[in-house]
Amino acid sequence: MSLKRIYKQMVPVGVRNRVAGHPWFERLRTQQLVRQGERLAAATVAHGADGRIHVTFVVQRPALWCNHASIYEAMHADPAFEVSVIAVPKRPPAAADVDLAEYARLQAYLNAKGIPFHCGYDLDTRIWINPLTFGLPDVVFLPQPYPFTQSYLYGSDYWSRFCRVAYVHYGIPMADMPEMQYRAPFYRNCWRIFVESPAHRELWRRYNPDLIGHTVVTGHPKTDAYLEPAHTRGLWKRTEAAKRILWAPHFTVSRDKTPHTFSNFFEYFDLFVHCAQTHPDAEFVLRPHPELFEHMVSAGLRTREEAEEYRRRFDALPNGQVYEGGDIFEMFKESDAMILDSLGFLAEYLPTRKPICFLDSSRRQRLNPVGEALLAAYYKAWTPADVEKFICEVVLAGRDVLQGRRMEAMRHNLFLPAAGAGREIAEYVRKNGPVR
Repeated sequence: MSLKRIYKQMVPVGVRNRVAGHPWFERLRTQQLVRQGERLAAATVAHGADGRIHVTFVVQRPALWCNHASIYEAMHADPAFEVSVIAVPKRPPAAADVDLAEYARLQAYLNAKGIPFHCGYDLDTRIWINPLTFGLPDVVFLPQPYPFTQSYLYGSDYWSRFCRVAYVHYGIPMADMPEMQYRAPFYRNCWRIFVESPAHRELWRRYNPDLIGHTVVTGHPKTDAYLEPAHTRGLWKRTEAAKRILWAPHFTVSRDKTPHTFSNFFEYFDLFVHCAQTHPDAEFVLRPHPELFEHMVSAGLRTREEAEEYRRRFDALPNGQVYEGGDIFEMFKESDAMILDSLGFLAEYLPTRKPICFLDSSRRQRLNPVGEALLAAYYKAWTPADVEKFICEVVLAGRDVLQGRRMEAMRHNLFLPAAGAGREIAEYVRKNGPVR
């Protein structure tokens, strides 16, 4: 057994975290990891020796696989590529450690999809595994730009020492947070940033013009799901439901007003339970932001038991369910409406052509220009009565008077390439990605 494994098994997690927080320890650890990576890279077969472009996808959670799925599929079908996947856990905001329950769901999801993957985190020893152990790619696609969510081993600072870093934003950006979305140190390490639309590329030009040459407009791979018809896969609790309504709350339930405050979950939870009880012929699906329940616990707003009770109560409804799986776009295609204060779905649900109602409030922050342009074409609810009116008049009665405005907003603000963003990205990497 290695010294590292003995250390992990004998020293309590709390003590390890305190030690790891010291700057001198971080510097030493970083130096060790870089030297380890150099040894692993040196032992790897030279780039291009087999004539293929080696691409690795790092995935953190089931809900984020759709960011890379169509790229992976396009590359997997092309003999010019050799593709691999590494699954890693995520450390949610305000949490002290990684979310192992979600990590287990991620592994189960990839297994169910028949997608081979390596585990970047050892559950038995709680040790992060150096990704270069699994081979040295030409290009790696990373899932998020936030270093606090994972080990240094899976950040852009580390990967960029050994290969080209590519990035697709984990959701079509709607929030107005330029420091996080365009200026974070992560982006300086990116070889290419594949951008959602010409309008989004203009935001890069505005907020970080030094990196505009690293951006390529391809559309977002998430929207490639709409290139295929819906495939019912037993996702619904009531297959005979007259209407299917999705409720997608954001995770920012903290009471303070910050540059990233949108969620009205606590204000509307009881209402959606009531709506499900009032409209038994409709199915209501709670699609929480992947960090919602963990965040309310980590922020001290609810206990673990209270957070789980929200899940249980909604899921126990005969016509309600909590869906946290990775096939959300299949649900989008078969649903009839969405009510939300999550942001990415403002754009990602739009190609369904179905009605969207945004839960507005005085707490929420202004969106970026694309987000505000889309929001102007959507229904808005400020009160529970507004929500019930939207359900009864727009969804159940079918009086969708804003559909024309939504489609016009989509034409001006989204980019949906005919062949799909995944193929666009794969083709770009095929022509420009190999390191020779």
